[in-house]
Amino acid sequence: MKNRKRPAALVAALLMILIWTTPAGASQSAGFLDSTDGHSVCGWAWDPAAPDRAVEVQISVKDARDGSLLLTQTCLAGQYREDLQQFGGGCHGFSANLEPAALNCEACVIEASCQGVPLTGTLYWQREPEATAMQAEPAASEASLQLIPLGVFRTTAYCSCRSCSGSWGRLTSTGVQAVSNHTAAVDPRVIPFGTRLMIDGVIYTAEDEGSGVNGRHIDLYCDTHAEAAAYGLQNREVYLVP
Repeated sequence: MKNRKRPAALVAALLMILIWTTPAGASQSAGFLDSTDGHSVCGWAWDPAAPDRAVEVQISVKDARDGSLLLTQTCLAGQYREDLQQFGGGCHGFSANLEPAALNCEACVIEASCQGVPLTGTLYWQREPEATAMQAEPAASEASLQLIPLGVFRTTAYCSCRSCSGSWGRLTSTGVQAVSNHTAAVDPRVIPFGTRLMIDGVIYTAEDEGSGVNGRHIDLYCDTHAEAAAYGLQNREVYLVP
């Protein structure tokens, strides 16, 4: 619970953002997961120790709502891409068609790895509300987002009641009104205000803080105290939405 809010000063926690957004071409990276349209996924991967060999990429698709695994499959990264010429000649791209089982959910998270090393970039794909499982093609406005995994955070929930928020009510530390399934209270030394975060497939905005929210802890706003109490204490995967 939030209990008591700190002053509303915006804290520039840029160091962690720089760490989270290390360029894909850095030497420690095995490659990059570029994009998805819900039917296929593309990217690149290579082994610097064997630059002339096409490496195997492991792709996993998870349900964004509960993290359950929907699909795992492999492909070879051996396609030529002109933008990869600096990496052993450029034959390190891949494009893999996803099996239909991955399309049976409303939203999914796509990750990939090469030889046990995660590729930079996590993709989020969401079906438009009007789309149905009977449709063979995705809606034109379906979009994919590149997500940056931030790891596991401790998550709780709060509401506007006096027990959770004192006399502040719905007013957040950034001056806006808290909204359910949107507002998150964070430690701005770790996550700067204005940062967009995805938790369990829902995109939140960091726009509040509290004396009980410290370090790798995120407090999610709910409409009622009953909802906040029912949420309890959880450990959830958190993604940065660029």
